Amino acid sequence: MKSKKSKGLLTMLLATAMTIGSIQGAVYTAKAEETTIKWDKATKEKYKWLVDWGNKLTGTIGNGLLKISDKKGNKFGLAKEDGTVIYEPQFERISERGGPEDLWYYDGNIILDYKDKDGRYFSGLMSSDGEELVPVEYEEITPASDEMMRVAKNGKYGYLNEKFKLVIPCKYDEAEWFRNGISVVKKGKKYGAVDKNGKTVIPFKYDEMLNNELYNDNQGKYIIACKNDKYGLLDSKGKVVLPLKYNGIKNAGKDKSGLAYYKVWKNNKVGFVNENLKEITKVKYDNAGNFYGNLAIVEKKEKLGAINNLGKEVVPVKYQGEIESYYGLSVWNNGEYLALMKKGYFGLLDKTGKEITPFKYLSIEFINKDTIIAEKSGSKVGVINNKNKVVVPFIYQEIKQYFETSIGRDDGRFDNVLKVSKDGKKYGYIDFKGNIVIPIKYSEDNADAVLEKKFGK
Repeated sequence: MKSKKSKGLLTMLLATAMTIGSIQGAVYTAKAEETTIKWDKATKEKYKWLVDWGNKLTGTIGNGLLKISDKKGNKFGLAKEDGTVIYEPQFERISERGGPEDLWYYDGNIILDYKDKDGRYFSGLMSSDGEELVPVEYEEITPASDEMMRVAKNGKYGYLNEKFKLVIPCKYDEAEWFRNGISVVKKGKKYGAVDKNGKTVIPFKYDEMLNNELYNDNQGKYIIACKNDKYGLLDSKGKVVLPLKYNGIKNAGKDKSGLAYYKVWKNNKVGFVNENLKEITKVKYDNAGNFYGNLAIVEKKEKLGAINNLGKEVVPVKYQGEIESYYGLSVWNNGEYLALMKKGYFGLLDKTGKEITPFKYLSIEFINKDTIIAEKSGSKVGVINNKNKVVVPFIYQEIKQYFETSIGRDDGRFDNVLKVSKDGKKYGYIDFKGNIVIPIKYSEDNADAVLEKKFGK
């Protein structure tokens, strides 16, 4: 697996146009974009040296790098514009935009996957000048935050630091990301935690530990720990800060101030604890949602209500509905409004529990306080505001928000229009006051196209 002009180098990955010191755990911005090459006569002539060697150019990656393949396009390698072949075609995959999906943290890296005769993949890293950073011997290379990378070898996990040095040997059965300078790891049947130098900071005595489950608490201050089927919270030094007395702990969102909340279970009931470790409700509900703004939906005996961020029931537990679903929430506008049901019909409540619309709608879809899509009996749809005033008359069979169109919601050009149809066949667009923007005479796709043309590219 040696190249024509880099003999003695191990098979590695190529990182483009960036210094080691600039690699950080940050949002990915590619510095090397791959451009597909048409393998025509002119290209063949320009890269005749590749053809002579039985290779083929498949794309340019930037920084003077070429992505090459064998004649069949089954194996891939790397070369330079000057004719230097760094790696002959031998890799299953070359990708400058992430390779293994989780490696997008490391800006600009090209990932090469090598598959051995047993079908196993191995990866490594090297700089653009040919310096070996990480040998191709790992089954996994994954960002682990805090400028650390998790690696796997022979089914065991360890960590590389920001200088690509193996600082924590591959000896753990499980390994999480780093938070607040530590990572939860598993050795044998027990969990503990290590710091970035591999020093054990929490002893291996727990049956389960979760460092990343509480992803929304501030500064990663707590870790979920379990012993003898009882859960509690530890701080980053391993001190028990919430007793291990619960059957489970999960995230429950944040309030408007940014304070985090956790749901805790005991005897099949759920309650809430805040980030200050105060139990703001008793563990008494059958089910509960997360905080949105300062409100969270709670359920008892198949009836719904809501609590505020102090744990007070501001909406009596007497309504029907859903706590939350994939497509929508019962709590809207950052906790200012709720949509719940009575006797099978929806109505709107404010954050104090005041009923501000009658419970007479088959469905309610909140856009803003002045634009609430509602459906009445007889499948007629209109728009009301938060005072139950009709803004758009109930004359339509369908009203959809702009992001449900084929155009999408890229730049906000369509924020203030609604797609409408009176018969499910002919479509057009109205504004939030009901004025016609696009006449209701087109097929659904054509209505989108006309709108796109009207507002321009």
